[in-house]
Amino acid sequence: MAALVGPNGAGKTTLLRILAGLATPTAGTATVVGHAAGSQPARDAVSAVDQAVPLYRHLRVRDLLAAALALNDRWDTDLAEQRLSALNLSMSAKVGKLSGGQQAQHALTLAMARRPRLLLLDEPLASLDPLARQGYWAG
Repeated sequence: MAALVGPNGAGKTTLLRILAGLATPTAGTATVVGHAAGSQPARDAVSAVDQAVPLYRHLRVRDLLAAALALNDRWDTDLAEQRLSALNLSMSAKVGKLSGGQQAQHALTLAMARRPRLLLLDEPLASLDPLARQGYWAG
């Protein structure tokens, strides 16, 4: 485990977005798990959870899992279902109706179920209250 720290505006989020293949460096190059950042092998090896917890809020939990299964070659359905069950997240719940903490847990579950070699987390707890932060990693 490693942490990237620095003051606001230092470029931490930009760096994570480059490593995740979501942005292109304006100069130089970035390598992720031995591959150029943004290349197919690098994207296959990386999962990221952004501080904004981007999820399709109009979908149900089960529909988001089905979409993830269809979009990922290495998808661990058992891990996703077991983790969400342990968190007592209803598969029929609309993602947009989940609490902020539940949405963050759902986003982390989706990222983990890809079985990435590298998991990038950009302040995934930023929107949670202190008690919710304590339980975040419990699932």
